[in-house]
Amino acid sequence: MSISLPDALSIVFVASIVVEIVPIKINPWKFILGIIGKALNQDLTTEVKAIRKEFDAHKAIVEKRYADSCRTRIIRSADEARHDIKHSKEYWDQVLSDIDEYERYCRAHPDYKNHKAVNAIEKIMDLYRSEDWI
Repeated sequence: MSISLPDALSIVFVASIVVEIVPIKINPWKFILGIIGKALNQDLTTEVKAIRKEFDAHKAIVEKRYADSCRTRIIRSADEARHDIKHSKEYWDQVLSDIDEYERYCRAHPDYKNHKAVNAIEKIMDLYRSEDWI
């Protein structure tokens, strides 16, 4: 009894599904389904990549606006301090948090124009250290 080549390949294929060779795992279904999945999801993958790119651009804009907002509050706080306007501890905690966030953003984005609040931050930190804000 002789076995033809197509029959032999069929037996090997079926055996590879049932029998696992250790430590080499042969799983033709995973390979075949992976190719089919990539073909079916190619358009979806392209759209997801485009959405991710738009998201990253939007995220950068939001982060910049947040840094701008922190800077605005820092400068306003320094101006109020120069006019001897007193504030609560919670207000100062928020201002210090704004300074931390603003400086973190400036470190992460060296091209960001961060020289606009240097004197304001210095004024706030000097006042805070002196505890004259209490």
